[in-house]
Amino acid sequence: RNNYSIAKPILEKYEVPATFYISTGNVSEQKLFWVDLLEIIFSKTRIKEINSKTFPTIYSFIPNQKNNINLDNRLSKIEALNLIKKKLKLCHPKFRAEKIKNIALELKVDNSYKIDNCPSEYSILSWDELRNINSNDLFTIGGHSRWHNILSKLNGHDLEDEIKGSIEDIKNNLGMFSGHYAYPEGQKEHFNSETIEVLKKLGVRACPSAIQGLAEIPSQNLFNFKRVMVGINPSSNKLIRDYIS
Repeated sequence: RNNYSIAKPILEKYEVPATFYISTGNVSEQKLFWVDLLEIIFSKTRIKEINSKTFPTIYSFIPNQKNNINLDNRLSKIEALNLIKKKLKLCHPKFRAEKIKNIALELKVDNSYKIDNCPSEYSILSWDELRNINSNDLFTIGGHSRWHNILSKLNGHDLEDEIKGSIEDIKNNLGMFSGHYAYPEGQKEHFNSETIEVLKKLGVRACPSAIQGLAEIPSQNLFNFKRVMVGINPSSNKLIRDYIS
């Protein structure tokens, strides 16, 4: 929701055009993103230290870890969480859901958090708010899968259903589809030729990656162009420094 409450007013103030890419299943069902649920589980656990014997699921995602893992402070939790996220992003959705359930059991945390009983920073846009965004000519609504599943980990009917379902959700709720899409996560391992083929088949005209760099338009492939990610510090980014100079 902070796209609506924070980003939208700033973009309007400075008249900056923007595309909002949405995972439609999470919007329609007001369901937490799995990465957010995992963060909540780690933030709520009272367990201070874990070992391989008692916490086999968590340890299976921590590479080359022989010692006990410390969870007694925020930074140590974030470090473990990032390693687990990185591995889970490359798993099939059904496998991932089962692993998150096991992680919650190991950390003795209820994993039934819903939008209405979770921290406000995890709240999700509504279709009414998206219709409001879409009413401004500055803005475009694009697809971003239905459930933020990594598209390269799906194939056949699963892949087509994930993409087609999200496009249909947008058409049904906004009355049209812009033809714009974005790969969940968007690194080179998160999409492939089959992904692009299905996107084109379903009417997608452009799909940016999240690979750091400058988009060379129109010479670059519109299903593989780079972008400068929000949150990257320009003073420490050689690519941006070279461009500015």
